Order: sequence, then C-alpha cells, then structure tokens
Amino acid sequence: MITMNYSTENRESEKLTSNSCSIISGGGERVVSGDLIVSGKYSGRLTVNGMITLDSNAAVTGEIIANEMIIEGIFKGIARVEHKVVFGKTSIFSGTLLAGEAEMHKGCTISGRRNVGVIHEKDAFQEITHNFSSLKESILFSGKDDQVFMVW
Repeated sequence: MITMNYSTENRESEKLTSNSCSIISGGGERVVSGDLIVSGKYSGRLTVNGMITLDSNAAVTGEIIANEMIIEGIFKGIARVEHKVVFGKTSIFSGTLLAGEAEMHKGCTISGRRNVGVIHEKDAFQEITHNFSSLKESILFSGKDDQVFMVW
C-alpha cells in the first residue's frame, strides 16, 4: 500500500489515484481511488472509492460520498456511504446521513437527518439533499457500555 501525505491548499479540483493517501488540510472537490485519511480542516466535496477516515484532528464541511466511513473528528454536511459508517467516541456529526449501516460508540454526538439502510434509493437522497438547510433534529447518543450500536 502506498501512503502519501498530501496538502491540498489552493487547488480547485484534483483526482488522487493511489491505494491510500491523506489530506492534511484544504478544500475543493477531490476524487480518490482507494482509501483516504483526513487529518485537518477541509471544505468541499470528497468522493472516495474506498474507506474515508476523519481522524480526531479532522474538521470537514461539505459532502462526502464513500464506500465506508470512520469518523473520529468533526463533520458537517451531507454524507452518502454505501456500506458502513462508524462514529467513534470523539466524533461530532451534524447534517444528513445516508448509509447502509451505522455503528455508534459511547460519547459520539450526532444531529440531523439519518436514513440508514436506504442508500440505494436515489429519491430519498435527493429529498434529503433538498431539505438539508431546514434540519433541526438533534440527538446525543451515549450509553453505559463501551459501545452503543444502533441501526435506524
């Protein structure tokens, strides 16, 4: 596996084609063929043909489309995940989520709209995207165990 440390400052659009890479900070639209780790502030659209990981230092605003997603940092926007999203204990999610499956660990914070198990329904995604600006629902998940697992 190839690993690249990658800063995307001042770049509008770029296609990354390695098996694995990381973004320290930046913005714009990125398409990644493989896995991606975000370790800083990023604003824009990320399309990942693999797993995207937002580490505990990440603060991402925008849209994410990926096969799988792990969140340890902060995300605000729309996330469309084909398979599984894992919300780590330090994650903060605000926005719209469409995913095949979701797993939440004790301590994560999630607010917004969620549709889990309907990722293939194009109409549901368009409706949620259209209503993104009017999201008001807020939920804080916590539990007594080390891990809380829910599927909506």
